[in-house]
Amino acid sequence: MVPPLPESSPLSIDSLEPSPGTDVAGRYELGALLQRTPLGSVFRATRTQGGQAALVLIVHPDLLADGGRQKLVDRFKSLRGLGTKRMVPAIEMADDGGYTFIAFEAIEAPTLRDLMAERRQTNEPFSLREAAQITIQILEVASQMHAVGSFPRVIRPEYFFVSARSVGPKGGNVVVDSRFLGGPLWDIVPTELIAEDEYNRSEGQYLAPELKGMEPTPTPRADVYSAGAIFYELLCGEAPVGTYQLPKSRRPDLPREVDTVTELALSVSPEDRYPSANDFQAGITRTFAASDDADDGGGISWFVWALGAALVAAVGALVWNQTRIDPYDAALELDNKLRTEIYAQHDRPDEATVREILARHPQNMRYIPGGPYISGKLNHEAVIAPDLADHAAKVEELPDYMIDVFEYPNLANKPPVHGITWSEANQACEDVGKRLCSAAEIEKACRGPENYVYGYGDFWDPMFCGNGMEDIHPSGHMSECKSNWGVYDIAGNFREWTSTERGKGRRVVMGGIPQSPARGTRCSFGTDLSEAFSEETISFRCCRDVDAPAFDPDAAPPKQPDAN
Repeated sequence: MVPPLPESSPLSIDSLEPSPGTDVAGRYELGALLQRTPLGSVFRATRTQGGQAALVLIVHPDLLADGGRQKLVDRFKSLRGLGTKRMVPAIEMADDGGYTFIAFEAIEAPTLRDLMAERRQTNEPFSLREAAQITIQILEVASQMHAVGSFPRVIRPEYFFVSARSVGPKGGNVVVDSRFLGGPLWDIVPTELIAEDEYNRSEGQYLAPELKGMEPTPTPRADVYSAGAIFYELLCGEAPVGTYQLPKSRRPDLPREVDTVTELALSVSPEDRYPSANDFQAGITRTFAASDDADDGGGISWFVWALGAALVAAVGALVWNQTRIDPYDAALELDNKLRTEIYAQHDRPDEATVREILARHPQNMRYIPGGPYISGKLNHEAVIAPDLADHAAKVEELPDYMIDVFEYPNLANKPPVHGITWSEANQACEDVGKRLCSAAEIEKACRGPENYVYGYGDFWDPMFCGNGMEDIHPSGHMSECKSNWGVYDIAGNFREWTSTERGKGRRVVMGGIPQSPARGTRCSFGTDLSEAFSEETISFRCCRDVDAPAFDPDAAPPKQPDAN
């Protein structure tokens, strides 16, 4: 159902929006109207050339007056700069006659509003795990936007597309992926108009109380309120209105910590709320990680990872009340501040540039942009396990480089070559016009742009990459075992030779230690071995300089080392 804007609203666009079937700029044919928003009308669409599905936002023209269009251009650039992390990817912005439109990639998933309606009809509430996953992903969006000086204010279920898939043994765990439509584009809509739209909707109210007054000033605390309202609705089946009942009084199966988190997020006074999205995330992590009740059937380790992995999205103190900081919280605050600063400093080349780079290199390679990354054990790791041998966290710089997606021979669903010496691995890379990766290149590719502890997040869980050397598998067999740079099996599967020398005749091997995958599959973990050593658990992958000579696909492939 498309929620109409009220007839009295200055953003009522029934007479201004194009109709389904309209050809937009010769590039998109509009399909069904998906929803009307204060930003404009969103249509399903089809690309004229190629027939691919897309989403098209027809921006309301009233928002483009008095410098609004230039502001929209600036916010579109900001949206593209944020990448696709939790955002519906934007394709282009253009004009067609009287319309300004923005095209997005199609998301083949229902909105969160649709999912909520479906659960109400079937009388099947969201599990605590599902509600927590969705909420921390919403908070990721808020953190991303806050980091660039933008405030959503419109954190409503209908603006999030949510897909879910079963993973793990027998599909016993569910992983959700939420994407927000519009991102910083919402900055062009005055808060007063958002409040008016909110007032005229029949669904629950998500706008923070302080934004409904005469002088609304957006802050991170306002977005915390909106995320808290959605969290409550996911658990209780309806949004909090007036003097609401706490979640546990409505669902006795929930742990008591839920009430504390909810009250802090939904405080009427912004001063009493979590001060930032990161604080809300940290509150969820602390309370649920300590509760055995949080394990709703699939294991606490996965749940903790799902909550904790989102903590690097933006700058902000991780503890809502400074008097409650303990050593772990203080260390995590330092880590997240550093990780956020590095994320903001890192190069973000546009898609066209990346495609041009990839075309000069062999297939199945990933481009890692040049810039800083964190090397060594993070501060909060040292608090948990002070005996870790890695050096203390420090910021290192690497130029851009190419790295194989999989372990050698870099083919999906094929067993990697293993059980060979360093010299054999080094020669194999040279034979295919590449070089053996350095330990630093392996570590950076593993950490991803967020600088995680593991390739998939901050908390170890065998569901993603298995039990290290005890769970060897073909390349890419575990689809979740990849870093956010798109490199597979770098936090699991085989250990890997590197070019890094550590003493005469000894080279660093990254990723793995017998009987201790939780330690050994951390991105920073490495040991040194003799170049003449070989073992069944050791493989390797190749790297390449970005400015290396263009790859000749017609060259005869060299003889590969024997796979054991």
